[in-house]
Amino acid sequence: MKADLHSFLSKFDKDYQEIVPNFWKHINIVSLFEGHNLSNNLGDIFLISSGYLVKYCEGKPERFIGAGELIIVPLSSHMNYYKSLTKAKVYQLKRKRLYSIIKKFPKSLILFDKIREVHSHQLHFRYRLLKLPKKKRVEYFRQNYEIIINLISRKELADYLDISTEYLRRSF
Repeated sequence: MKADLHSFLSKFDKDYQEIVPNFWKHINIVSLFEGHNLSNNLGDIFLISSGYLVKYCEGKPERFIGAGELIIVPLSSHMNYYKSLTKAKVYQLKRKRLYSIIKKFPKSLILFDKIREVHSHQLHFRYRLLKLPKKKRVEYFRQNYEIIINLISRKELADYLDISTEYLRRSF
């Protein structure tokens, strides 16, 4: 699956290019190879166009991110890093550019608030997943993230689903 930044932004405001003229000059396109880390400068915003990434926190997988999903790097220091599980293409808006856009085009703040809201919803996915019984967690992950299962270790998957590796082994 591929995500197109234009289509993504048009869902919030079809006239986003009028709100932020020359919007595309502020965007970097980052290509990642499998196993490469995504730079995670504080406050940067990313939209995954293609491929899969994993967010690690203190060495454990915390989030799997695919095409059409956002990464907004927190402004506070953190122990997170993002690693590409596959070849990936990512759109990047650096924090300083975001600030200059908002300063020059104040109406753009509404657009970025909507983007933050989508990101917040995406972040809560794992929280909702972990509320399910163990069996349902495994079933749901298998149905919705089948491609990722072959890209990570069983230990990583067990950590992500908050189940034992033994339970995971018996479930597969």
